[in-house]
Amino acid sequence: MSISARGRLVIGLDVHKDTIMACAYDPATCEIGKARQFTHTPDRLAKYIRGQQAPGVRLEVCYEASSCGYVIYRQMAAMEVFCEVIAPNSIPKRAGDRVKNDRRDAEKLATMYANGLLTTVRVPDKELEQVRALIRCRYAFKGDLTAARHRLTRHIEARGHVFREGKNWSKRFWSWLNQVELEGADQKVLRYHRDTIDYLEGQIQALDAELKVEAESDRFRDTVKILGAFRGVATLTALTLAAELGDIRRFASPRQLTAYMGLVPSEHSSGNR
Repeated sequence: MSISARGRLVIGLDVHKDTIMACAYDPATCEIGKARQFTHTPDRLAKYIRGQQAPGVRLEVCYEASSCGYVIYRQMAAMEVFCEVIAPNSIPKRAGDRVKNDRRDAEKLATMYANGLLTTVRVPDKELEQVRALIRCRYAFKGDLTAARHRLTRHIEARGHVFREGKNWSKRFWSWLNQVELEGADQKVLRYHRDTIDYLEGQIQALDAELKVEAESDRFRDTVKILGAFRGVATLTALTLAAELGDIRRFASPRQLTAYMGLVPSEHSSGNR
């Protein structure tokens, strides 16, 4: 593909853990270049990008947000190449399209992005991304703890031991559980479940301490304090909102904010229903 001398060259990257499929698109001529696949390493990506650079040409790189994170975005920034990350749910899928492969995905990204048809993701800085990771780790462990508790109660209930003196996981429940004795391997299983619960509770407590330090840092202190003034909003919720939303001024209106948070109701009406 001849590189356009008229200003823009858009590169769509279909990114996977081991490989990257790249496709260059010239908006001036509507010409789609031959797709190139290469190993997903910084050196190979940098080599491909340098091969597309030319005097007077503005490179614009885009790729879909995925588990690969923002590493490519930051590599492009270091190379002084404009790059944006695409929201996956903004990529339309044509009805009846039964062919999907890496080459087509890269072409679709490049052509649709060049024509302004895709929505981009706001990329957090490294500090904000790390705090988000801490928060999401805490929520993940909390989910694991709930699952572990369910496994324990199902195990003992299947052996005829049911707690009926209040709510599970209260002090009274633990006192009752300490008196439960099962036979053979069942007692070992009960101990393993209890060990798992103890481990997860310890990890959550450690994460809570880490998050408290973050909430009291210069970056989040004022925001957490303001959000904490609302009823029902404690430190974890306030820090979660502050980290996940980032700079709230990026939303032009309350409607945009509620849409981002998934709080906008939808309607499904048909005929008399």
